[in-house]
Amino acid sequence: MDSSEDLSDWVAVKANIFVQEEETDHPRFICAWNEEASKIAITLHEGSRKASDQNHKNKVCLLSLTEIYHIHRQFYLINTSLSKDFPDKIKPNYVPSRKKFEYVSTGIEHYLSCAVKKVGKKLVISLVFGDDDPLACYEENWNEFKLKSLEDSVDKAYKELEEILSLRGRAESLLQVITIYALEDQVCTNISDYLSEMYNFHLQPFLELREMSRARVNQAKEKLGEEIGPNIRQKAQKDFEEWNEQSLVATEAIQQLYQEFYRKTLHLVTGQRNRMLEDKKKFGKVAFGLHAIPRLLKLEVQVCQEDLKLHNAIKATREYQRDKIKSQLTYLSYDYGAVREIEMIEEEIINAQISVFDAHLDVLEVEERLYKSQLAVFNKEYKDTLDTGVFFDAAENPEDMPDIESDEPEMNPNVAKLKLKLSKIYQKRAVVRNKKKNMVAGIRKKKAVKAAVVEKHEKIASYSRKRKESKAKELPADKLAEERKKTLQRLKEFKKKQIMLESKAEDGGSESEMTRSFTGSTNGQDTKTHPPINVPAEISQSSIADQLKALKKTSPPEEGMAKKPPPPGNGFSLNEILSIRSKLKAPSADFEKGKVDTPMDLSTILQATMKRIRNITEDSELESDSSNSDFD
Repeated sequence: MDSSEDLSDWVAVKANIFVQEEETDHPRFICAWNEEASKIAITLHEGSRKASDQNHKNKVCLLSLTEIYHIHRQFYLINTSLSKDFPDKIKPNYVPSRKKFEYVSTGIEHYLSCAVKKVGKKLVISLVFGDDDPLACYEENWNEFKLKSLEDSVDKAYKELEEILSLRGRAESLLQVITIYALEDQVCTNISDYLSEMYNFHLQPFLELREMSRARVNQAKEKLGEEIGPNIRQKAQKDFEEWNEQSLVATEAIQQLYQEFYRKTLHLVTGQRNRMLEDKKKFGKVAFGLHAIPRLLKLEVQVCQEDLKLHNAIKATREYQRDKIKSQLTYLSYDYGAVREIEMIEEEIINAQISVFDAHLDVLEVEERLYKSQLAVFNKEYKDTLDTGVFFDAAENPEDMPDIESDEPEMNPNVAKLKLKLSKIYQKRAVVRNKKKNMVAGIRKKKAVKAAVVEKHEKIASYSRKRKESKAKELPADKLAEERKKTLQRLKEFKKKQIMLESKAEDGGSESEMTRSFTGSTNGQDTKTHPPINVPAEISQSSIADQLKALKKTSPPEEGMAKKPPPPGNGFSLNEILSIRSKLKAPSADFEKGKVDTPMDLSTILQATMKRIRNITEDSELESDSSNSDFD
């Protein structure tokens, strides 16, 4: 026989399920007797229908008078006043006559309208129109009910803590505060227990999901390793991806819940520690050190422990995120198009690894604080042991005194272990910092190389772009040949004008002396006139030298001519000027030899010339247009 306290068959019902709520819409029932089925037809119009409604709100059903009577009995258990609204003549086996059809229909319409007002629309509609589970909206969900009870327990514990803190605010002495500390410790322990129960309840479905998804992932891996057909392999691959995604989601949710739990416990213990520090300032360092310093040291250790748990959870979360990014590489197709994507993933992995290093350094820092706080506790205990006085009975003779060991009490063996742990932490920190430093340096170097490559490519692209623009500005082949011909003609005229200007400048200063020397000659011979110099078609250094040589040959000094001293006031004669000029302009033998040995490359000269010409023509287009009119 089952125990009377067994609650396995009981159902949790929501609180205040029969509280009347304000109805925004007013349902209307239309009832009519169906003579063929011998049942009453009930139609529900729930509110007014709009043109935008996708689904209509009407419901229809056929019920016998027996079914309506049993529904009335259930409503009667909720509200007994409905017995006045139910038609008196309607019984389970009642069969109305044709004259009573209107009476039965009107009575049931009135009764259903009253039931909606007194019992509630949800219950009436669910019972009359036969939903699958008419009481589902009134039953408590077990998971929600359990979670609500845990949350209520946590809230109740926090309210108790607030009451204790109000007592602490009214305390006047340190002894009263110390008694409150014991109550505060008990309440904080209860809060931690309730929080752990609540978060374990939150974690349970995600832990089950992760376990199941990992089992399915292993099954899919085994199936993919077998020799199966393409369709089965595709299905197994799809299952593997789906369950792997479920596993990742569950793991991420678990890590977030762990972080929330540790943050709350850390906040709780930190509040205790901070309140003790306030009391230390309030009551003085000496009095506080006598009565409350051991509790403060223990709270420091607890704060470090909770902080360490939180930072370990953060580190695990960042490692998970890094591994999640790494898993993306398995789904990539290693072709030319994926190179950019692989580089982006690599950069994300490096950044995630740096964040892991930062979290690891934070963990080591918290561990260092934890071990130092534990060392402070052990040192305090050792100091208290040294300060404890030992008294002996009085003795008349020194020989009667007991043997006193002068050795100091031994240190706690845990102190050496903590110091060893601290040294290991320092080594780990140095290793992690070096790894992070090398990785950051590698990133900077890679960015610098990449920036240099980009700059180089930009320069090349800029050069090619300018080259294309210059090519676009160049003239066609026939037009270019015509412009080249005109340019060479202008150069030839320019050289010719330059030679004429130089000769005029040299001959203008000695014009009177030349006239005197030619007219006053003693031998009476006429001076020979020289023919004009033929200017070559193309002007170059060799052509200028040839012209000067020809000029020298056409006017040699006559043999036997008496050389007279120059008249006063005249520095040089014309023949001397021409001879000096020919000597200055004549190229050396080495130059002639090098000229023969190394002939000039015509194409190179043309290219360099055309480049200079192009630069000149771009800067002075108007002048070239005006000078071209003479050569058309």
